[in-house]
Amino acid sequence: MTTAPDKWPVPSLVRRLTVLAGAAPTAMRYTVKVLLCAAAWMWIACSAPGGMLAGAELAVDDVMMQDPLLTYPPSISKFSPELEKLWLAALKRPDSEIRRLTAGTISLAFGRGMQGLESTIGPLTVVLEKDDDPVVRRAAAQALVTVNARSAAADLEKAAETGDVLMCAIVEPALASWDYKPYRERWLARLADDRTPRLLRLLAAESLGQVREEKAVEPLQAIVRQTGAERPFRLAVARALGNIRDSGLVDLAKELAAVPGAEGQFSRLLAAQLLERQGDARAIELCQQLSADNDPVVAAPALHRLSEIDLAAARVQSRASLASGDAGVRAIAVSIIATQEDPDAVDRLHPHLDDRNPTIRRRVATLFADWGKRDALKSTVLEKSMLVLKQDSWRGCEQASLVLGALDHKPAAGRLVELLRQPRGEAAIAAAWALRKLDVAETLPKSLEYASVAYPEMRKGLAPLHTSKQLSQLFQWYGQHRYREAEPLMAQLVPKAMVGIEARQGACWALAYLYENQPDCKYVNQFAERLADIGSTPPELNPVRYMCAIGLGRMKAKSKVEDLRRFAQLDNPYSPVGTACLWAVEQITGEKPPQLPPLINYEVNWFLEPLTQ
Repeated sequence: MTTAPDKWPVPSLVRRLTVLAGAAPTAMRYTVKVLLCAAAWMWIACSAPGGMLAGAELAVDDVMMQDPLLTYPPSISKFSPELEKLWLAALKRPDSEIRRLTAGTISLAFGRGMQGLESTIGPLTVVLEKDDDPVVRRAAAQALVTVNARSAAADLEKAAETGDVLMCAIVEPALASWDYKPYRERWLARLADDRTPRLLRLLAAESLGQVREEKAVEPLQAIVRQTGAERPFRLAVARALGNIRDSGLVDLAKELAAVPGAEGQFSRLLAAQLLERQGDARAIELCQQLSADNDPVVAAPALHRLSEIDLAAARVQSRASLASGDAGVRAIAVSIIATQEDPDAVDRLHPHLDDRNPTIRRRVATLFADWGKRDALKSTVLEKSMLVLKQDSWRGCEQASLVLGALDHKPAAGRLVELLRQPRGEAAIAAAWALRKLDVAETLPKSLEYASVAYPEMRKGLAPLHTSKQLSQLFQWYGQHRYREAEPLMAQLVPKAMVGIEARQGACWALAYLYENQPDCKYVNQFAERLADIGSTPPELNPVRYMCAIGLGRMKAKSKVEDLRRFAQLDNPYSPVGTACLWAVEQITGEKPPQLPPLINYEVNWFLEPLTQ
């Protein structure tokens, strides 16, 4: 069973946002709650069986960017060795603003991958202990937490003991993640004192839940039952309690789930949180009940937990949950049904190729593309995908096109030609891509007929915005198929134009294939002109120059070798155009490109940095 890894950050983010939702000013609470819902949905999607983010997503690609597949020298980030010395000196400066900004810079540098920042722990600890400015002290605490300074835990504890709520919000989550045992008694004392500020009690509940402190169970149970307590606090307490206990909470959860009236909805949410680690038969029964709840905030975690402890029961419930109006619930249901990996799963999931939520429909398409490679499922996948393709919804047409193209289902070609005129770009581009993948010769004339009308409209600015990408897919197909009937149309795209960049790339790539190994063909000079057009106003676009360099190499244009060498240097051998020029020289002369050292990128633009790197 696939579950969210312990180190996955989203559950922690959910808890932090829950705290903020309760503590934030009224004007900010809506924004925080929106973020909370997004974070919770991410967690559900990642932790559901099969993982909504598991596997490579099925998507439109460009063969012209894979043939040839060029490799670039690695890029290495480096930090000036003088930065650390400069920041250590700045922490001792008398100006408090400099000390604050320096501490913040150290946090930022650690996040950007700078190594060796352990030397800043001592000076940051001095600032934390002795600075008079609370803002500077918080910045120092944040830096210590960011660099994972466990050795400074006792010093951070002292800083939090001052009662500064903002300092506690920085320090205490770190102490909990480090399982710093000396602080547990303080957290327990807060729970027992209802005079403690709200945020501090929330932090205490969350921290005790993270360290799974058994002594907190009784006070946490009492708070969960307090209907007069603020809801964000009760919710945090329920989550903490659910994380501490592996058993013994089902009675309390059933009690809360049975609360009637207006309070009942929130109480059922609390009950669902309490079941996080419960796994006996009574927990399964309650999870079944809650996973069918009309409120998706209740149903989603209950259905997820049910899938962990009784997958068969979760599959039964998921059949109904697929119809939920909430994307989070549907996402979990899709992942649970997907674990069946049988024709029934295909039948139940195929309508969700047209799901309103893009992540869900893409996930189903990816599943179908995988299942369609299996003999036991292929016919069902193809049948159901064709049903969706024949419907009018652009969402379903897009995903079905991707599935059928990936599975090389040639009977879909006729419908795909019709979909070239689909008004929605996602479906129209996917149809062109699928036609390229299927490569059914009988559909080439009709697709060219469409392209011959679409290109002039695009040049006039009258075509939809997706037309360039769609034409690019068709042109790449014509190149792969060596379809010479399309040459007159594609030749019109070689001269410079500031519209249709993707279509121009595809046309140049395809024309080079039509004249592969023909060094004296009529396009050699045109391609060389496009590559050399860097001084005009405006200059030629680099993606087109890249494809012209590739084309010169494919046509074996010996007369342009020196031009290719020159632009490899002018554009920089590390750049896409420079790399394409070197590749072209190798195709023509057999000369291997030089082995370039890694590209060094110095991390710059710090608050304080040396004059020279």
